[in-house]
Amino acid sequence: MNFRINSITIEGFKGFANRQTISVNGKNLFIFGPNGFGKSSIIEAIRWCLFGLTGRPEEIVRNQFYSGNCFVELELKDEDSKLWKVQRVLSPGASRSRMKIIDPEGKERTQTEVFPFLTSVGPREGTYIVFGGPSQFPSRRRPLESVEISDFGRTIYAYLRLEELPELIERLNRLIEEQKEEETQLAEEIDEEKVKIERELEEVNEKLESILKDPPWGESEPPTLEETKEKIKDLVTRLGEEVKQAPPEGLSENELIGVAEKWLQELSISEEDLERKISEIKEKQRRIKELWDELKGEEVGIERLKEEIKQRESKLQELLGDKKSIDDIHKELARLEREIEQTSLLTEILDKTRQYLETNEVEECFICSSQVNGEKIREDINQRLENIEPSKLRLIQKCNELKDLLERITQMQKELDEKNQILQQFLENYQEIKNSLCEVLEVEGESTSEEVESVLERLEKEKEGLERSLESKEGYRRNWERKIEKVKEEMRFHRLRKRKEKLEMRLEVGLSPVEESYGELVEFRESLEDIRDALYSELKKVLEDALPPISEMMTEVYRHLTNQLSFDMIKLKLEEQDGSFSPKLIVRVASSDEPDLLLDPEQVLNGQALSALRLVPYFVFSRFQRNRWGLDLLLLDDPTQSFDTQRIELLLEELGVASAHAQIIVSTHEEDRFRPLLPKFFKEEDVTMVNVKGFDRREGPRFDIE
Repeated sequence: MNFRINSITIEGFKGFANRQTISVNGKNLFIFGPNGFGKSSIIEAIRWCLFGLTGRPEEIVRNQFYSGNCFVELELKDEDSKLWKVQRVLSPGASRSRMKIIDPEGKERTQTEVFPFLTSVGPREGTYIVFGGPSQFPSRRRPLESVEISDFGRTIYAYLRLEELPELIERLNRLIEEQKEEETQLAEEIDEEKVKIERELEEVNEKLESILKDPPWGESEPPTLEETKEKIKDLVTRLGEEVKQAPPEGLSENELIGVAEKWLQELSISEEDLERKISEIKEKQRRIKELWDELKGEEVGIERLKEEIKQRESKLQELLGDKKSIDDIHKELARLEREIEQTSLLTEILDKTRQYLETNEVEECFICSSQVNGEKIREDINQRLENIEPSKLRLIQKCNELKDLLERITQMQKELDEKNQILQQFLENYQEIKNSLCEVLEVEGESTSEEVESVLERLEKEKEGLERSLESKEGYRRNWERKIEKVKEEMRFHRLRKRKEKLEMRLEVGLSPVEESYGELVEFRESLEDIRDALYSELKKVLEDALPPISEMMTEVYRHLTNQLSFDMIKLKLEEQDGSFSPKLIVRVASSDEPDLLLDPEQVLNGQALSALRLVPYFVFSRFQRNRWGLDLLLLDDPTQSFDTQRIELLLEELGVASAHAQIIVSTHEEDRFRPLLPKFFKEEDVTMVNVKGFDRREGPRFDIE
């Protein structure tokens, strides 16, 4: 069953807001209009209706100015002119859209019923090739798929209906790599476990060798485990008799050893008590000697201070002389200072009077107005001043001497006070030490050297007696400890020997299941590689026959579209990946004069040639595809951005050939170059033209249909 698009209804999708319908009537559709007016939204709406968005949030297709459903419907007309509907809806708030196919009777049908094989070749935006029909592999329900048009390998595999085979080889490659990783991981785990066991075995052997160098059983042969158990029972029984204890019944050998150690611990408690008492006596002896030495040191310090104080008191008395005290010196000093002050005042008065008389004639007294001799008065004043000056100097000298004496006496008194304070501190320390010594000696009153020596002698005798008792008990306990340690070492020897046997068994036998699993993994991976190699070999055989004619046809179309001179050949080949099995097909370009030099087209072709190259596969396969697809669409969105008018004409020529089996839908802003050429390659009755006249972002595009 073959289909062609009869109409396209769009609502809330990208540039479209309110619902609009474009009637196509099964014809080829050419959409003209300026950029940004919503032409691309029509192309993308067709693809979204058929495939949705894979791997991207569908919210991006919703018109941001429209609150209703995002809805696209393709009305398809089958070969009997019956109408089918393919609808896709993205409801407000929904994250994914849903697709629905309704047959002419109004019944909902599944996509696998109508289009079990449906593929889009093309990028997310731009040129798309859509074809669908019966699946090459009817047992598989193939999901919707999108193939990048520049991925020539997948495009070719899709048209040859061999896409399952390279995908299977790729999956086998991934599975083989995963198996190799699992093998490597398991091999590493086995090696790590072996190293761990060998390391532990080495440690066990070292411990056994250490025991055998000085065996607890002496020079005889190593005892058996049963013999060691009997030794333990006998030892515990004999120790119980010594400490007057009966060993409990039903205990294991380790538990019996624990009982013996507990009994010895009880013995060691009494030893600890002796050790504690000896330690206390030693501490008491040390403390008595320390306090006695401190006391003697304080006595020496006190006597020295007393002598220093006595010397300073004698010196102070010598400085005082016939003075009774420092207060007497202060009184004498105050008296002299008053006399000096009075003398200075008198000298000042006389001097001022003399100065007055030298400048003024005085004939009578200022007070009584009696007659006086001014000259005689001046002479008396001068005489008086001459007599006062020596007396004043003597007073000042005597005053200074007293001040110096007072300073020396004050300093001496200060030193004496400091020495008395230090003496008082020494006396307090002496009393504290004496009290502490009496407390340690347990005596009252004064402690004599005889009493101290007597107490120290008594303590020494008591300590020696305790040490003799301790030595006797320690020897007894250590003898039993050695016996217990020997049987414990024998038990350790048996445990190590048993551990050694287990490790050796694990090394020889225990890893066998894991190693068998590793072998199964290797065998499974080798089987996968055999299958992969067989598939790859068959694929290469098919491609060896298919690729040369395909390359020639691609070269023919490519030359037709581009008239390329520098690189005028196209060749397809399997990608080489350092000996790995990759089914990826790659396209290369070459020159006729150097056909074996294959180059990456992205690196050597200009933009126009690359644009043409992306359309080549479709036109090639449209020429030799014998079976018509149920749905065969070629969607082109502004395909001629790098084309000149000649290339546009060549493109339309190829589109005209493809329209024999495919429905062509093209959007372009170059109406002036397309319209004149359309009649040359398309009949008027086979073409519907849409002219986009304007655009409102809240309502969508405005267009006319011809």
